[in-house]
Amino acid sequence: MPVWRDYNPTNDLVFKFVFGRPERKNVTLAFINDVLGREGDAAFVDLEYRNVEFAPLRESEKLGRLDVFGILNDGTRVDIEMQVVNHLNMEKR
Repeated sequence: MPVWRDYNPTNDLVFKFVFGRPERKNVTLAFINDVLGREGDAAFVDLEYRNVEFAPLRESEKLGRLDVFGILNDGTRVDIEMQVVNHLNMEKR
């Protein structure tokens, strides 16, 4: 019988384990579309997984990681990132 522990779902490693694997693409796609309220022609139809890191330009800035690109019906690619706290960091990226 498995031992269940309390895991923080916003922890990067836990989040990547659940949503960052190509074999779970359908779960991640459904999650992203549900969270963003996208459906029909506006929904994401595919995902591309990558490990891209953006080094900060200054010591005071945050390291950026981009793991998932969402692909729309018309082929448009959208960078998708989970941001937990400090929404002001998004402006710097």
